[in-house]
Amino acid sequence: MWRLLPRRHADFNRRAVAAELIIMKSRARIIIGILAVFALVVSRGATRCAGAAPAVSYMSASEVKPGMEGYGLTVFEGLEISRFPVKVKGVIPGAGVSGGPLILIELTGPEREKYGGVSMGMSGSPIYVGGKLIGALSMTFPMTDHHLGGVTDIASMLKAAEYDAPRAGTVEFDAPFEHGGKVFTRISYETGRDEIEGTLFANAAAAPAMVRGVTARTMPFAKRIFEGTGIEVTDAGGAWAGARTGQAVIGPGSEIKPGSSVAVLLLTGDMEVSAAGTVTHVEGKRALMFGHPLFRKGDVRYLLADAPVLAVARGTDMSFKAAATGALRGEITQDRGPALVGRLDSFPLLIPFDITVTDGDIGKTERYSFKVARDEDLLSNLAAMAALQSLDNTIDRLGKGTSRVSFSIGCSACEKPVERENMFYDGDDIAALSLVEFVTALQLLKDNKYADAEARKLNLNVEIDSRNSYALIEKVEIDGGDEGKPEAEETKTGENAASAAETEAKAEEKEPSAAGEKGSKEKEKPPVVKRGQKLGLKVSVRPYRSETVEEKIWLKVPADIAPGRAVISVFSGARELPSAAPEMLLIKIQVEGQERQDEKDPHFLRERKKEKSLDEVLKEFSSRPMNNELVANIESLGFSGPDDEDEEEYEDEDRNRDGRAGKLTGWALDGVASIRVEVEDELPKVSPKRNIRKSRINTLKGEK
Repeated sequence: MWRLLPRRHADFNRRAVAAELIIMKSRARIIIGILAVFALVVSRGATRCAGAAPAVSYMSASEVKPGMEGYGLTVFEGLEISRFPVKVKGVIPGAGVSGGPLILIELTGPEREKYGGVSMGMSGSPIYVGGKLIGALSMTFPMTDHHLGGVTDIASMLKAAEYDAPRAGTVEFDAPFEHGGKVFTRISYETGRDEIEGTLFANAAAAPAMVRGVTARTMPFAKRIFEGTGIEVTDAGGAWAGARTGQAVIGPGSEIKPGSSVAVLLLTGDMEVSAAGTVTHVEGKRALMFGHPLFRKGDVRYLLADAPVLAVARGTDMSFKAAATGALRGEITQDRGPALVGRLDSFPLLIPFDITVTDGDIGKTERYSFKVARDEDLLSNLAAMAALQSLDNTIDRLGKGTSRVSFSIGCSACEKPVERENMFYDGDDIAALSLVEFVTALQLLKDNKYADAEARKLNLNVEIDSRNSYALIEKVEIDGGDEGKPEAEETKTGENAASAAETEAKAEEKEPSAAGEKGSKEKEKPPVVKRGQKLGLKVSVRPYRSETVEEKIWLKVPADIAPGRAVISVFSGARELPSAAPEMLLIKIQVEGQERQDEKDPHFLRERKKEKSLDEVLKEFSSRPMNNELVANIESLGFSGPDDEDEEEYEDEDRNRDGRAGKLTGWALDGVASIRVEVEDELPKVSPKRNIRKSRINTLKGEK
């Protein structure tokens, strides 16, 4: 109910209300300020609490005694963390993964029967005794009932960022140890051994490395990556030709905490390579996991993701967790003996890898995209596996064909990307052969001795079909030049080498007794060429199942080539490039290993001697002749080299380079054809370097 007041009272009331409002505003500011300070204090406290995990007590290995009971945490299904009971069996000094103690435990609850005991993938599962963390389950023992497990002590794991002494191959027990009716006197980390009485063999309890989107043909690449780690490799999603995995991220995950299932990703995208394990301890944004190394490479940058467990599969030898890959959660920064160390507040930089494949037979083009871990030791195998599977998926066949390949590789120390184009033919496996130079380029970056050349971005384009675009080089002949055909001998009356040969043949027919041995030798004399002369070469090339075709190529004889005998060779650019690609790409069978250029090969040593920088190495690689290029080369057979006193300077400045020419064709070429010639105009008996100097001086003086 409203009341009407006299104006005087109304003005008074307005002034009173205004004063009250001012007082209220002042009080509000004070209260807000107090609340702000309080909120700041609380938030800082909360930040400290959030930045550190709930207080965890540790129990050292020296405090752990046989008979103690406790529990472990792991994921048996999905992302839900489950508890399983354990009992301590003993502590073995010096038997841990980093030379520290190894704590032996036994699973005692129903989980050991339901899931087959300690399964691969439980590595990293935190083990608690008396409410205190003693370490991470890290080892299994294949030749037992699988109820026994080995625990890496927490003290060793907390030192994961420091140098770790290598574990011993075999450690003798202080006293015999009994389990499952057997007595053990030693523990061994050697893999692939038959059972030895009294020896307890230990393997990492890591889940098999999961590879998705591959076939049996590309699986050996993944096996090579994990070779020597004790980690088995399993096809986690069997691919067939044409299958693709898609992006392997399935949404946000739950909080990472002790017992969480996680995966280390080395390759993701249209194919995936990962290794799963369990988180042991979380402190702020740092997490310890696995309880053993992955590759033991120290400082690393690998992608970390959730690993939902699909099932625990009971195998004939060991049970293992079959895990998928979930949401991305952070990065692995340390790969040490007792543990992997991860960060939950950062992600690693990865190498983008884009592939375009065109099947020329049916006009189909497919594009693939990957992200690869920045690890030069793994890159070649990961990239080769992704590329070969992409080619197989697109063309959906194995066998002969022709391909045209182009690629670019960006690197941290390169002035510009490494780029290369080439043509390939193979009668057995064109997809594999198409990748040889691409993988070789990656190996050049890895093995170079000049700079830290980290790959940054990879692009690969392949056009492939089943045509037999292949030709064999059969013969080369001299066919004219800028001064006519080379003369067989200057003393003859202008007759060329062919006419001279015909004359000799006729003389032999008319006077067979007089021709004799001398006539035979005359016919064998090689044609004569002049220094500085431009020669026309007729090259006979036979395409696959076709008539011979003649190609013309011009070659200039070097002006400073040594006089005397020389050989002109015509060959394919394919003979110019030694490969460092995995053998499985070269010989088309699934064997492991790397083919290295024989360092005793003179050509290899000569090229290595000329290299002066990474850019020179890469430029030489990119400019090598192509497989469909006819290459003509003239090389002296009689040059004995420079005088001893000029050798070093000669090597550095005035090396006598042979004449060379090239011509592109429509075939991938093979074979070599050659012809011997005689280089005329003998030089004074001095080194080519001295002769060149004299020629330059005369030119400056105006002398001829």
